[in-house]
Amino acid sequence: MDWFNDLENRIKHIIQRGKNVKDILNVKEAFKIARTESRKQVHQQQAAEKQEKKEKLEKEKQEREKREKKEQQEKEKREKKERQERERQQKKEQQLPTKAVTDIAAVDLWDTFGLKRETTRTQIWSLAASEKRAVSTHLRQMLLDWGETFKGVDQNEMEIRGRLNSIVVAILAAKRREEYGQHGAGKGFNKRTSTETLAQYKSLRWTLEMAFMFRWKIKGKLTEIKGRMDFALWYGNREDLETNMVVVEAKRLHDAGQGVPQAIIYMAILHKARKQAGRTNSPIYGIATDSWDWHFLRLDPVTGVVSTHFVNWHTDPIEVISLIHKIIDQAACLTPAPSRRLSRQPTVEECSDMDWVRD
Repeated sequence: MDWFNDLENRIKHIIQRGKNVKDILNVKEAFKIARTESRKQVHQQQAAEKQEKKEKLEKEKQEREKREKKEQQEKEKREKKERQERERQQKKEQQLPTKAVTDIAAVDLWDTFGLKRETTRTQIWSLAASEKRAVSTHLRQMLLDWGETFKGVDQNEMEIRGRLNSIVVAILAAKRREEYGQHGAGKGFNKRTSTETLAQYKSLRWTLEMAFMFRWKIKGKLTEIKGRMDFALWYGNREDLETNMVVVEAKRLHDAGQGVPQAIIYMAILHKARKQAGRTNSPIYGIATDSWDWHFLRLDPVTGVVSTHFVNWHTDPIEVISLIHKIIDQAACLTPAPSRRLSRQPTVEECSDMDWVRD
């Protein structure tokens, strides 16, 4: 502002020569106003420059923070991906080898599961007269309907499943309706062994396509065996998943025998799971069937001997029905009696290497 002050002094000097006081005052006031406005503009310019600099710094800060945030996100993403890859690799290294039940060769199952073939025939498959059951009219009609529906065509998996469903459902339904020890012509008031249907029979039920996993040593290496039981007879509380019989369904007619090794493996696994859980050391039963040929199997819990018995439906449907009834009776006897205690017994799944896969 020196040049401004110098200009003011020059003008004042010129006016003083004319000795006009009023003009001098006017000049002085004019320069005062001009000086104020000039200072104001300077202040405004400085404020604008300061604000511009501040905004520039703020923008640079935001861009830097945005850049740093993006870099941090990318870093975290990379680290997460690397961590997941490490976890997958560790899981892969720790994961047990798996094997499907159907991939276990029949010749290997005896040594693998510590089982023995039956060498002498026993009387376990014999039926007393009181144990024989007739084929109900309802079941006969259902099977006739299946035969009529598929007359003239090769029997396929659908018809096998339909006939098998009809047979096992009809048998269990009849068993759940009857009172223990009462059936046929021998039923009567004086022959009643109970006054009401036993709760154990009411707990019996079939389940279909039940998948599972079980850890077992195969050729010295711990392996996770995977399978799916076509039918299993369950008893007791629904959450306990207790069973003593498994049914393997053939996919084609006359292939029932091919399901025997598979059924035996299921039986061995069920027996070991029950043993690990401290359950009653009772026989485990299996059936392999195409709904016409019936291979009945029994695993002795003490000796590990597997007994077999073959029945053809054409020849003796009563024996098929009666044997299934007999196995169901044994399952009912294994059912724990109802308890009022608050505590509960741990399930087989909780106490063993058995894992049921719930879809």
